[in-house]
Amino acid sequence: MAAPTDPLKSSVQVTSKVRLEGYFWAEDAIFDLALSAWAKLTYLYLKRRADSDGLSWPSLQSIARAVSCSIRQVSRAIEELIVAKLLQRVSGQL
Repeated sequence: MAAPTDPLKSSVQVTSKVRLEGYFWAEDAIFDLALSAWAKLTYLYLKRRADSDGLSWPSLQSIARAVSCSIRQVSRAIEELIVAKLLQRVSGQL
């Protein structure tokens, strides 16, 4: 029997699934991971806002407002996602 693969190993990336208007796609396995509720909500919000390359750039304030928590809690959730290798900081220029 082959070992199960972890669909959440790398950074937040949109898969090849087609995004339907008004919907977004996230892996079911997010709910099986040992993450805080805030980290899971933050992850789902970032997936919802991701572009076709899997990049998401909302402000901490926007995330906090959307998931109903403080900016400090969002910062902790983001760090938790980075440690879990579900999120990757990317610097870029326009």
